[in-house]
Amino acid sequence: MAPRTGRSRRDRRGPRVSPRPRPKDQYHALTRTLTFLFSDLEGSTALVRRLGDAAYADVLAGHHRVVREALSRWGGEEEGTQGDAFFATFESASAGVGCAVDIERRLLAHPWPDGVRVRVRIGVHTGEARENETGLVGYEVHRAARIAAVGHGGQVLLSAATAGLVESTLDEGVGLIDLGPHRLKDLGRPETIFQVAAPDLDASFPPLRSLDNPELANNLPASLSPFVGRTQEVTEVVARVRGSRLITLAGAGGAGKTRLALQAAAELLEEPGDGVWLVELAPLTNPQDVIPAVLTVFGVQPDADESPEATLVRALRGLDALVILDNCEHVVDEVAKVADLVGRGAPRVRILATSREPLGVGGEEVVRVRSMGLAPPDAETVAEVVGHDAIDLFVARARAHDRDFTLTDDGARLVASVCRRLDGIPLAIELAAARTASMSLADLHDRLDQRFRLLTGGSRNALPRQQTLAAAIAWSYDLLTEVERRVLRRLTVFVDGFDLAAAEAVCAIGDLERVDVDEVVGSLVSKSLVGAERDRESVRYRLLETVRQFSADALVAQGPDEVTDARARHADHFLARSAEGRVALTHGATAEWMHRFDLEWGNLRAAVLFLLDGPGRAVDGLRLLANLMMYIGSTARVDVRDLLAAALEHVEEAPDEVRAPILLEDVMVRSSRIADEVTLRGVVRDLERVVEVAQEAGDEETELRALQGLVNFRRGLSESVDVVDIARIESLATTSADDVVAGSAHLAMARLPLSGSGTPEEWSEGDARRQRAIECFRRAGSLIDVCTVLIQLSLTAMMDGSPLEATLAINLEALELAREIGAQGHYSIVSTNLATIYALDGQPDRVDEYLRPVVRWIKSHDSMVGLVGSAALAGAAAARHRGDLERAAVLIGAVDALLGEWTDFGYVWTPRERAMYDEIVAALRQGLTSGFERRHRDGAELSLEGVMDLVAGRAGAGPR
Repeated sequence: MAPRTGRSRRDRRGPRVSPRPRPKDQYHALTRTLTFLFSDLEGSTALVRRLGDAAYADVLAGHHRVVREALSRWGGEEEGTQGDAFFATFESASAGVGCAVDIERRLLAHPWPDGVRVRVRIGVHTGEARENETGLVGYEVHRAARIAAVGHGGQVLLSAATAGLVESTLDEGVGLIDLGPHRLKDLGRPETIFQVAAPDLDASFPPLRSLDNPELANNLPASLSPFVGRTQEVTEVVARVRGSRLITLAGAGGAGKTRLALQAAAELLEEPGDGVWLVELAPLTNPQDVIPAVLTVFGVQPDADESPEATLVRALRGLDALVILDNCEHVVDEVAKVADLVGRGAPRVRILATSREPLGVGGEEVVRVRSMGLAPPDAETVAEVVGHDAIDLFVARARAHDRDFTLTDDGARLVASVCRRLDGIPLAIELAAARTASMSLADLHDRLDQRFRLLTGGSRNALPRQQTLAAAIAWSYDLLTEVERRVLRRLTVFVDGFDLAAAEAVCAIGDLERVDVDEVVGSLVSKSLVGAERDRESVRYRLLETVRQFSADALVAQGPDEVTDARARHADHFLARSAEGRVALTHGATAEWMHRFDLEWGNLRAAVLFLLDGPGRAVDGLRLLANLMMYIGSTARVDVRDLLAAALEHVEEAPDEVRAPILLEDVMVRSSRIADEVTLRGVVRDLERVVEVAQEAGDEETELRALQGLVNFRRGLSESVDVVDIARIESLATTSADDVVAGSAHLAMARLPLSGSGTPEEWSEGDARRQRAIECFRRAGSLIDVCTVLIQLSLTAMMDGSPLEATLAINLEALELAREIGAQGHYSIVSTNLATIYALDGQPDRVDEYLRPVVRWIKSHDSMVGLVGSAALAGAAAARHRGDLERAAVLIGAVDALLGEWTDFGYVWTPRERAMYDEIVAALRQGLTSGFERRHRDGAELSLEGVMDLVAGRAGAGPR
């Protein structure tokens, strides 16, 4: 077969568009439904280095022959190749999948030289594509490429669309494995991906390289709408970010700066470094909040002993990361200062900013985000307008609102005119396209023209683009009914989105009943003033920021009573939801409510602060915060301390049942910083007070958790526990009707045999109690507590000399449970345990694998001294296994400095860890001789942050 590399469909077949008259819907006449196959050779760069250019050329030629033979057999059309990647299309999904399996089988059977194994990842997707002079184009083509990109060599992945077409026609023995929904780099809707399973193909692969993979550190949001056009702009921004440290995307409001920045950032995710991190500045009203907003994203708490500027530089100094500062225009002066600070103090951090104006900082590269590409003024037919970004965006969004929308030659002229008069501004185009569901293109065109004429006489001081965007928003707002306007105004009190129940609670006033709010919100969604995102089984709504600002101003214009009423209803709703979630977290719905609280955290924070600040509502604010204590404790959020500080100013006003959990959480937060006996004894006294308050309130759960803390800290001090407390714990263990209380009591009793950190015999003595505790927690459905007990059982297994396989199994169960329920603190502890197990087993790469998520988490919780020490010990073992003795010595110095004091107050050293520590020290003394003491001193002088930086040298990813 003659090579066909790089030739397009048109190169081989001539023109594909028939000269006969087109049907009425010419836009669709240019599109076809096809199955797309993308393949890519994994590790090609490594192969070149290993084999050399000549041998690799032979391998690549063999690869191309294999792929083309399979394409020929299955009727595939080769659309093109680039290096070692193929793009092919098929008329049927079954042929595309059959060809993909055939390619993998042929590659496995091929006699490659020098023991080489050629591994190719393949993605298959079915959808529509449009053909133009450059070949096949369209969102679905890009989607297919994205699916292939998340796979691994030897893996065949299918989209849900393709899987649905072929599942009943697969060959015997061939099946599909549902890998679940995954976010791809286009940041669009999650795609449910299936893996093809066949007896002679590999079946086990690492997690997909999607945005949900923890290896790709990021906080990029998802979007249900596809990214349309702007291919050249994305390429330019990616190139600028790679070559410069400060890039600002500057343009008018609504020009698509944020979406362009996010798409470019997604393209950079797989590059080495500490990830891509979005800082949303739009909600800020005070310039002084810019630095705290950046610190929050990186999980860093402001330090009262240093300036915010110093904290920022300290937090970012060691990072190799891309930071997106989004919507800077209203705080541009402060952002400029931040950019300058980062530029001077964090040399490997790159900033990608979006703003209506440049920051004006030295070294800044400005990329002007222009309007989307428009059709020529004289364009009148479908063929003349399609392929221009603004028109493609209009058509895509119009079809999203009305699947029956079609574009004819008559409509093409109107759409081109609408996009032109909207200056190609994406937000304005989307708002206009939404109206096609309820009016004709001619009506839309005429109304838009009238509205622009009315608004062009505004202030001459405003930029034309600003006038145009304001016209688009005002036009859409004015077209709403009064009820829709009222609802839209009230929706602006939400932070980071809302669900329908929340919208009903805030907006159902006067003659508008709760059941009517659903219809109004749906109308606002259809008009693109409210966005809808599917989250698991529910729908979550968001306001575009420009729309939110416009509508928030309109709410304020209604008067202070209207604003206060909306915020009060918002707070009352989340107070009720928090009470429901408090019970559900420990009684059968842990994962569901952890996820809900994650989603609603911004709203919950806003509600607490509003209630604490409002006249006569402080107790309600305390009650709401008390309801969140189980969630806060299991996620160890860094942005809760300001809430606790505000709450403590009012805590004496609250009834005992509200005071007790807040006082307990405050004590537990402070206890994590303990490194000396004096502060430990102060915590013991505070816990005694919490026990008294909880008993007065009849709050057995808080009482038991406080008693657990008392037992732990007193035994850590090698002190006896008060007999009255022991009797109370035993009583609750045997008489409480609440399984959570009974389980907590058994867990507290399990700690009693331990003196200090405990001996193996003492730990084993408490296991019967731990087993009874886990039974209680499982019955109650308190999965957070189940995870806690599993961690303790794994310690017993480490203590009593059980095979490492047994300890590994317990920790893997705990890890999966922590991941399922979103308990970040538990997840980090278990990951550290697993790193320790693999350190003991001499597997440094697995140590790194489990330390990666720990490094990022610990860096945002500088008080977790014990966890830092454990991570440092595992890191030292991995470094020693690799022969990096100097790094190992520094880490051992850190371990001694961190854990030397803590072992006196209950930190658990298992015999295996002690033996590993002794072995490492002996090897380092022998290998480094006099150099050991010097490197050991270096480690002892490191801060917690410095220790994590050192561990991260082999295992770090993400903000520190």
